[in-house]
Amino acid sequence: MLTCENHRLKVTQEDNSRYYGWEELETLLILGPHNISTPCLRQAMKHSVAIHFASRYGQYQGVACGNSPTQGHQMWQLQLAYLQQTDIALQWSIALVGAKIDGHIELIRNRDRQSALMEKLRAIKRKAKRSPDLQVLLGIEGEAAKLLWQFFRTHLDDEWQFSGRNKRPPKDPINAMLSLGYTYLYHLTDSLIQSNGLCPWIGFYHQNHGAHRTLASDLMEPFRVVVDRTVLSLVAKRQIKPEDFLTLESGCEMSRDARKVLLTQLLADLTMKRKKQDRVIDQMITQVREVKIATKLGATPNFWRP
Repeated sequence: MLTCENHRLKVTQEDNSRYYGWEELETLLILGPHNISTPCLRQAMKHSVAIHFASRYGQYQGVACGNSPTQGHQMWQLQLAYLQQTDIALQWSIALVGAKIDGHIELIRNRDRQSALMEKLRAIKRKAKRSPDLQVLLGIEGEAAKLLWQFFRTHLDDEWQFSGRNKRPPKDPINAMLSLGYTYLYHLTDSLIQSNGLCPWIGFYHQNHGAHRTLASDLMEPFRVVVDRTVLSLVAKRQIKPEDFLTLESGCEMSRDARKVLLTQLLADLTMKRKKQDRVIDQMITQVREVKIATKLGATPNFWRP
């Protein structure tokens, strides 16, 4: 519950309350069906603190703010002018793909330290650094992905019917889980982008099309490994089983219980505090802020690696 007390924001969860001065806040992101009082909304507007709303699954829903932009359309204009430069887009994209490949290597290392796939991925990463344009880079990223799915195939029993990645619709249980997890990650990334004042439709790696949030597709890339780890872990522990799925001509469908198990575990993996490490969701926020700062300074951000 978000309320006001002594001209401060009061956030109450169960029996615990925390207080924040309005002057120290830039924005609020409310994930899930939490409650906020009308006086609290009015104080937020008075102090130019935008309040962004998203579903419990991270899907962006809207914003409540005052009658003037809290972070300005200048940031959107700067983002458009900077990230649409061909050389800048390529430079950022090479760094992004390198971070994503490092995630593949880390996932494999944690499960098979002797795997020859790791050195192959390192070679692909070196090749990615020499990419002359985005189309070539996309092809190189695809090479790395094929090795990851090869690793999946060798570590999954035949009962999972996994032969490689496919989408729309997913044809087997593993692809159904991956698609659901990536969709969750996309919506959460989009919500973090919008709540930090960046335009989700102006990216640098993926191509713009329709209402697709291109920047969300870009910035979720290094974090896909979290979904991959979650899926492999749930399968290994038999918390989700092949019989939890129904394969139809229209694709493979998950049972409601299986969806709940996957999304609950993925949320836990994103928000769980680990030793000597920030929560993954905090690192997602840090990456979005780094992108914002790098855009202002004309630099290349450091993309997250597990």
